[in-house]
Formats: sequence, C-alpha cells, structure tokens
Amino acid sequence: MNKLALIALTFFALASGITFATQSDAEANNSKPSVQFLNSKPAANTLPFSEAVRAGNILFLSGQVGINPQTNRLANGGFKAETLQTLVNIKNTLQAHGYSMDQVVKCTVMLTDINDFAEFNKIYTQFF
Repeated sequence: MNKLALIALTFFALASGITFATQSDAEANNSKPSVQFLNSKPAANTLPFSEAVRAGNILFLSGQVGINPQTNRLANGGFKAETLQTLVNIKNTLQAHGYSMDQVVKCTVMLTDINDFAEFNKIYTQFF
C-alpha cells in the first residue's frame, strides 16, 4: 500500500420522516427498535461484519477504503484515486440501501498524514 494506509468514512444517514421514541414510549409498546445487518452483495455475507446496519430509520455504514469493486484492489493512482474510489464506494453503498449522500449527517475521516487533508478535501467537497 502506498502513502495512504486508510481512509475510513463512517456515515450516519437519516431517512426522511425519522422519529425518535423515548424509553417510556418503548416500554409502553413493549418493543425494541428494529436492527438489520445489511450487505448489498451475497459474497459479503461470508465476511465477519456488515457493510451497513439499520437501526430503526438510521443507517450506519462500516468504514470504507478505496478498493475498486471490479478488481478487489486499491484504486490505481495513489492517494487521490483511492480517495475518489472510497467516496464512490460509499455513495454506491448508500444507494444500494435506499439512501443518498444528501442524507448523511456525520462523517469521520482518518488520514495517515494530515498534510493530505487539502487534497482530500478537494475531492470530498465534490460529494458534499
């Protein structure tokens, strides 16, 4: 792996019309929020994690890296190409589960070198 060891993006996407139940609401209904472990590809079911977890109307995405899904290898071209591929992967994962980038409310990014932030941000702002 080159200079970029990991770009991990964690997204919390909200569905439109979300409502939050209080503990007393849940107790009154004797119900728990629905939790689903989601994978968009059958092969992903063999992995020890889910690409997304839906809890009620909130979707939590697992961390992503710049792996090209056609080759299962890091995108060629270094940091910029891997950053772009990571964001495309996230967009595709969101869409596979009925969400879009404009529904993302939190994103956590981990860079191996903070000096790469300006280059990362140029690509990131194309998606948000």
